[in-house]
Amino acid sequence: DQIERLINSVDITTPIGKRDYAIIILGARLGLRIGDIILLTLNDIDWDKKLITIVQGKTREPLSLPLPDDAGWAIIDYLKNGRPITEYPNIFVTHNAPYKGCPFKSTLRHNINKALKRAGIPIDKTKHYGCHILRHSLATNLLQNDVGTSTISDILGHSDPQVAKHYLR
Repeated sequence: DQIERLINSVDITTPIGKRDYAIIILGARLGLRIGDIILLTLNDIDWDKKLITIVQGKTREPLSLPLPDDAGWAIIDYLKNGRPITEYPNIFVTHNAPYKGCPFKSTLRHNINKALKRAGIPIDKTKHYGCHILRHSLATNLLQNDVGTSTISDILGHSDPQVAKHYLR
């Protein structure tokens, strides 16, 4: 419920909102790390098969996940109606000229915190918030729906299934 409130609180009428919405959807639906999301290129997406295939930045392990419809449409909306014109190969870019780089993780963390506030989701100042909460939430939701730890670990792209237990506390 809180993740859906967060997703729905993003202002998708602005270019930055369209970017942040697509990033949040990818994090919430697929559990991708923010570093992997901001490095996505069009070559990582097979639109015909509805599949995202990457080499994870943290583990250097390959990962293929189905591209949910809402994530695909969010990316398309951003590319068509929000992304600045640039030769930069990554899907997600900064929105400050010269548009040559990935958005800063700190900017995205700040934007997620603003969306949490808009969604009325309380923020505990003693804890860290940001895109990583989306991985935790996905893992928790999968566990609550009786998905096995090994499968959750595969979805999150862990090289060792024991690592998933960190997310399942």
